[in-house]
Amino acid sequence: YAETFIINDISRNKIPIILNPFERRVTAIAWHPKYSQIAVAGSKGGELSLYNLNKPGSSFIPGIGPGGSIVGLKFHQDDPSLVYTTSITGDIRLDDFNGRNGKILASIGCFNNWFSSLDVCYERKLLLSGNTAGNVCLISVQGQKIWPKSKLKLWDLRMIEDSELKPMPICEFVHLKGVNSAYFSPTNRHSLLTTDQHSEIRVYKSSIWNEELIINHPHRQFQHLTPIKATWHPLEDIIVVGRYPDCGMNEYSARCIDFFDGSTGKLLQKLRSPTGGILSLNVFNISGDCLASGTG
Repeated sequence: YAETFIINDISRNKIPIILNPFERRVTAIAWHPKYSQIAVAGSKGGELSLYNLNKPGSSFIPGIGPGGSIVGLKFHQDDPSLVYTTSITGDIRLDDFNGRNGKILASIGCFNNWFSSLDVCYERKLLLSGNTAGNVCLISVQGQKIWPKSKLKLWDLRMIEDSELKPMPICEFVHLKGVNSAYFSPTNRHSLLTTDQHSEIRVYKSSIWNEELIINHPHRQFQHLTPIKATWHPLEDIIVVGRYPDCGMNEYSARCIDFFDGSTGKLLQKLRSPTGGILSLNVFNISGDCLASGTG
């Protein structure tokens, strides 16, 4: 019943406002983990824009332009004016919308490689980021490096932070194409959702992490498109993902946002793109009543 209620609510929703805060495409979106009315977006030019749905206007941090694309974006847990970012400059930063100088927490130091993802473990005050050379870096929120590690796998943080031994992954997930994203379900905590760079959305289930579900879905990657990433609804196991139509697939359709049942793979709903663009990024806030979408 909850799934039906959510899908019916989604189908009735109207787009309250279409924003164009950047000169270049949107490359990252995040909602605050505590304050459901606060969101932030990043652009290909390295710009950041902060929104409070209860207040008019927005706050803005300019970028460096070409070469500054934001690829990872997370809020500070307690202060909504602070955001952690990764970009193709090769830096992990803490940026401040109150005008204070930002801080570089980690840096690769060259443009040959860069950090391409970012996540935060708020409970342990840790930042985890992967780079384009296939390395994973774990640092504290103050920037202290804990360990670097090659290849993308699944680890147990409890076995890493205090261990002097080489960290060992719990599991490895082999895909046919590169992987754009991987997210745990916020409702059951034991489902892992991945999006590849062509036409597969997968759901893995613990504790043996077997491949539970494969959804064939058009979202192929190319250089000038923000990578499409499937995400979870925060209240039910509903998968949310933007569509890049492919006439070579059976279900050719217009550019839209698709909603799938995370257990069966059944298509539940489609929302047409109000701008006609490809909606690469689609993220619900923590209460599930607002969906932020960004065109790639």
